[in-house]
Amino acid sequence: MPCEQNLEGLIREVQLGSVVIQNEKFTFMLESIPLPSTRSVMRYETKNSFNRTFYVIEHNPELDIIDTLWYGYASQNDLRAAMEVGLKVLEETNCAYKLNDNIAFNGPWAEAVKWLEKDWLPRAMQAGLRFLAHVASPHSFGEASGEAMEVSLIGQKLKYKMFRSRQEALDWLKACQEEQVAIGQ
Repeated sequence: MPCEQNLEGLIREVQLGSVVIQNEKFTFMLESIPLPSTRSVMRYETKNSFNRTFYVIEHNPELDIIDTLWYGYASQNDLRAAMEVGLKVLEETNCAYKLNDNIAFNGPWAEAVKWLEKDWLPRAMQAGLRFLAHVASPHSFGEASGEAMEVSLIGQKLKYKMFRSRQEALDWLKACQEEQVAIGQ
């Protein structure tokens, strides 16, 4: 996996919502909107087998959204470990809305869908998850996994939608919240 290792070596700065990748010839920055909060935010990071942070999850209590950012590379075991951390946040918050940002991620998500359906999904739903916005770049592992999730039990049991930008995903989640308020849920 030389590409993943090389990318890992190029990542210079990582924060929720942005990743800076740099070498001597170029600088590439992936940025996204921060979710504003003045209250205490629950935040966890997970490291991959290269001991690099590849997953950041935050619960924004003002927006009542769980915001996840995936970047770099992660193995199947790394993915499962991160999803367990995500379940912990779901269980502690009972938040129904999750933004899953895969724009800067290059791990093999699609292979994890069977485990997600069988193991993760029932526990996530028990913890309150009902709406999942998946953000991915075109022609990426994130897009392939998003398409696999859309036709899986995940797409059938959750209100699920794929997006190209965090802002579109956030707008959709806010609209879902407004819709739930309007129908009294």
